[in-house]
Amino acid sequence: MAESLQNLTPVQTTILGSLTGFIDVSCTQWMLYSKTLSQQSALFANGSFFKCVTQQPGRMYRGYTTSLLNVCTLTALQFPLTSATTAFITKGETRRLTDSEMCVSAFAGGVASGFVCSPLELVMIQQQNFGGTLKGTPKAVVREHGV
Repeated sequence: MAESLQNLTPVQTTILGSLTGFIDVSCTQWMLYSKTLSQQSALFANGSFFKCVTQQPGRMYRGYTTSLLNVCTLTALQFPLTSATTAFITKGETRRLTDSEMCVSAFAGGVASGFVCSPLELVMIQQQNFGGTLKGTPKAVVREHGV
């Protein structure tokens, strides 16, 4: 399987990464919202979780667009960056990577995508907490906290 992924073009790996991110977010957004509430000790405070599920289920999808943008960008960057690192390591030869080569390749893709996705993650969490728009939330964060 890994060898066949090495034969994909950068455009194909980018599309594959974006599609994977879209499926991931669409299936797990409600869990991400619950996790955020839980981390803030607000999951069961005043029945907020049950209120969302029963009276305001759409609230569990606050930040969905930003989350899509975040994860699709993340995976769209990670797939080709990891593929490029793999090609560099193998010098273009199609072969199975060693465990340490896989770790280096995945790490390189993850580090590079983190610079883009960390700000999107902040915006998504702010939207989950306070609502807001894709344009308005980053402006509010910069206005309140600076760059």
